[in-house]
Amino acid sequence: MLFNTVSQKTVSQKLVFDYFLAGSLILLMGLFAIWANDIEIVLPELAALSAGCFIYKKASWNANPKMLFILPSITAFMGFGINMLSISLALKIALVLLLIFLLFYFSKNVLAPAIATGLLPIITNCHSVYFLISTLVFTLILAAFVQLKYQSGEKVAKEIVPFRTFFAYFSIITIWISFCYYNDYHYMLAIPPVIVVGLEMISGPVIKLQPVLLKTTLLVVSSLIGGYIYLYISDLLLVLLVNFVVISLFLAVFKQKMAPAYAIALLPIVLKNQEPLHFALYVFFICCAIFGGAYISKLMYNKFFNPHSI
Repeated sequence: MLFNTVSQKTVSQKLVFDYFLAGSLILLMGLFAIWANDIEIVLPELAALSAGCFIYKKASWNANPKMLFILPSITAFMGFGINMLSISLALKIALVLLLIFLLFYFSKNVLAPAIATGLLPIITNCHSVYFLISTLVFTLILAAFVQLKYQSGEKVAKEIVPFRTFFAYFSIITIWISFCYYNDYHYMLAIPPVIVVGLEMISGPVIKLQPVLLKTTLLVVSSLIGGYIYLYISDLLLVLLVNFVVISLFLAVFKQKMAPAYAIALLPIVLKNQEPLHFALYVFFICCAIFGGAYISKLMYNKFFNPHSI
């Protein structure tokens, strides 16, 4: 009994430290943004990466720390460079996603949050070099901490995604982008955490309807929480801290480990002037489109080409 009590206490202390470390990295990013007086330094996906690595200890991420630095940095430069091109917003988004999927496929490393660092400079129309510096610095810090403390040393199988999956997912997103472009819904072209979750879904052997509905609900509610926190709190550090605490409690209540929820709650900070209810509706619509497309495509593939997976 005494051993169990001591063991539980040790686990609790480690968990507190994990949350403290993840929160501290997010607040450090906020301090850098305040020092530089540049909101584009705030990387919502850093919150997701921190939660995934430190709190949830996602094995496939922690097994290869250098990729936590390399892949987001490459995609950030991709997105930043593509944003400088004189082409439509829809074409920029499609182009950067195509390049990111090719990067994942040929590198045989799939770090879904790296999609967000590629999309972010485009959807925010970022022209600040501090965005690139922020991505390089904080993903390097993240990778260093994972290397020193969170890498277990165990060999973990890489998340290999077949080319057909990338092709199917890119096709789904292209249809959605085309729909938004031709109907002038530019504000719904891409919401990075939704794209990230969609790739994670479609990469699995099957997609079940209940998890799809649950993930949609968690993302929509998290976006609503983040939107109202940013609306009513003016201090950036306090916004980041309250967001982190509230989303952590929210996910704990539902017993869910969903790192992108942290990112979507911070997204209103960089999107600016987004009315919380409207933003939550945009998240809901794109979830329905992207997750619905992924669900149908996986269902059809398993029915006609891989029936033993059903």
